[in-house]
Amino acid sequence: MCSKTLAKTKGLGQATISRIYAQFTVLKAKERLSECCPQVLGIDEPTLHKAKRFSTTLCDLKNHKIFDVVEGRSNSELETYFTQ
Repeated sequence: MCSKTLAKTKGLGQATISRIYAQFTVLKAKERLSECCPQVLGIDEPTLHKAKRFSTTLCDLKNHKIFDVVEGRSNSELETYFTQ
């Protein structure tokens, strides 16, 4: 659901919806910093836009959850992520 529709549904302004989403995103990012790498890691490389841009989705297969999404799919693009 887009923020405009959500704002109308809840009787809030779009700026309020954007602010709430930004706060939630920061909170979730902080939570993930303390997580360990999943025991069983699944990797998928979906296209983002007409097969020209890719992302790499990392999934916790044991708990059936997305662990992270990283932009790109090449070794050089993912090396920085995995060395962190």
